[in-house]
Amino acid sequence: MTNAATYAELEGWKRYQDFFPERMRSTAATMPREERWSWEGIDVHLDRLEAPESPIKVIVLHGAGAYGRVMAPAAVIAKNHGWETVSPDLPGYGLTPVAPARFVYKTWIDCVSALIDAEIARDGRPVVLFGVSLGGLVAYHAAARSKRVVGLVATTLADAREPRVRQGFARTKLLGSAGLWALDAFGPLTDGLPLPMRFMSKMDRISNKPELAALCAGDPLGGGNWVPARFLRTLVHEPPDVEPEEALHRAT
Repeated sequence: MTNAATYAELEGWKRYQDFFPERMRSTAATMPREERWSWEGIDVHLDRLEAPESPIKVIVLHGAGAYGRVMAPAAVIAKNHGWETVSPDLPGYGLTPVAPARFVYKTWIDCVSALIDAEIARDGRPVVLFGVSLGGLVAYHAAARSKRVVGLVATTLADAREPRVRQGFARTKLLGSAGLWALDAFGPLTDGLPLPMRFMSKMDRISNKPELAALCAGDPLGGGNWVPARFLRTLVHEPPDVEPEEALHRAT
């Protein structure tokens, strides 16, 4: 984390821009407005890219290797279609600090669910969730909890409760099996242990461009973040409020 209050004070996020197609970069015309949203004692940083005539509002969700400001390509694409976006830094990432005891996966779901309600209350516009990587799973969990979104777009919907999925997420199969078992078995002792996300997950595969993968893995606001062990432990056990099979049945 950092003591900076805004991205205007930082330079690190700008290093990502060269890796984005030119039409998806943040420019003077597509620079988001920074806001702070107070939620249950957590000061959540939001990037808002306004489009007053937009018929919908898209909440863009990052994963474990990024933060709201790095979601510029998704926000700019939406803006080019005339849609307004809100990109939060989820608690513990980017410029949203959180107490270690509250740095659990459920906090992310609760935060996004509350943000959905707050944005609907703000101007009544329907909300769509767009989640990238782990943000896709967060988007599904939040949509299932809120039941107030009109659309869901996700790049990842892998169920972390499945052993093969956990092994696929983890940097090594041993970490995804015995490592997570140890976090469960010794939770009271290990929950507060800070772990480097870049060594716990396949952060080196976040991009097929080694330079971009290295940038993500070294960014302390994103992929270079250290998370408490309780975040990983709770991530692999949190059930959705509506199971995917049930959601599919309801849709048909």
